[in-house]
This record gives sequence, C-alpha cells and structure tokens, in this order.
Amino acid sequence: MSVVIMCGLDRCGKSTQIEKIKNYFKEKGRDSTVIHYSGIDVPESGPFKQGAQFVASRARYDDMLHLADEMTDAEQVLIFDRAHLGEMVYSPLYRKYNGEYVFELEQKYPNLLEKALLFVVIDTPEHLLAREDGMSFSNKIEDKQKEIECFKKAFGMSNIKNKELIDISDKSIEDVWNIIKQKLENV
Repeated sequence: MSVVIMCGLDRCGKSTQIEKIKNYFKEKGRDSTVIHYSGIDVPESGPFKQGAQFVASRARYDDMLHLADEMTDAEQVLIFDRAHLGEMVYSPLYRKYNGEYVFELEQKYPNLLEKALLFVVIDTPEHLLAREDGMSFSNKIEDKQKEIECFKKAFGMSNIKNKELIDISDKSIEDVWNIIKQKLENV
C-alpha cells in the first residue's frame, strides 16, 4: 500500500510538494494518481434538508478513506490532495458543523492507520495572507490563526501512525521537500 495524504492550510505549497512527490515516484518507476478532496458545498435551503452538507461530506470522506485502505498495489501510489483533516478544520469554522467525525472514520480502516503517510503543512498567518489569492475562506489574520491551531489539533488527533507536521514559516520549498523525501524513502 502506498498512500500519501497531503493536508494543510491554503497557500502552503501543497500542490508544489505533490508535484515533487509524483516526480519522485516516477523516477522510481512507480505510477501515481492524485485525488483532490475538499468539503462539498450543499445549500441548506431549497430541496436540501438541514444537515445535507454534513451527510454528503461524511459519505465522501468515508469513500476516500475506504479507497486508501483498500490500496494494495505496491507499484501504484495514491496521493490525496487535502483529504480529511481539512474537513475537521474548515467545517466548524466556516460550514457550521463539526468535522471531528473524520477520526471515527479513520478507525474503520486499519491499513490506512498503519501504512498511509500523512503530511500536514502550516505557516504563519502573515505569510498566508501575503500569498492570499482570494480563494481561501477568510483573509483575516485572526481566522488564519484559528485555522493553524485547528490543523495542529487535527494532526495530534489523527490516528495515522506515519505522520509529519511541517511548519514552513522558516523553510524554503527545497527544505520542505527534503523533509517529505526523507519520509517517502520508506514507502
């Protein structure tokens, strides 16, 4: 099983590092597939019942973790862009429901817990706002600080055994890549 999960704050370089991960495995003769996951925006009015967004997101993340747990092809690498920890962070802050169900879902999948590799990248609020492109949930420094604290908490709560929290605030792109590459050598 080769599953890499890349989570973290918007504008922290997840996509840049995912490209490096793909190239790393390509050089080793292994195929990789990137799947991007994020919360589902379901209106809470009209034909949708209250809580529809929670139900839809929970089902989506359960499917994702199930796929990761079933990944058995040693030559194939599955890379999740964003994945489940973002749901734990952004749901209570911006979607108005609790995303801690992701840890219950993790427990359902023992292969995921034992064999997946989880990276969480964070930065300072100031750096995040300097790179803001208008696509994030908020452009307020206090909201960015809450997001950072929530990602740290989610990282600590995750039951995935092989995980690395990377604070990029004082690191170059290559410094971050070297941390990731060192972990990948065991995959």
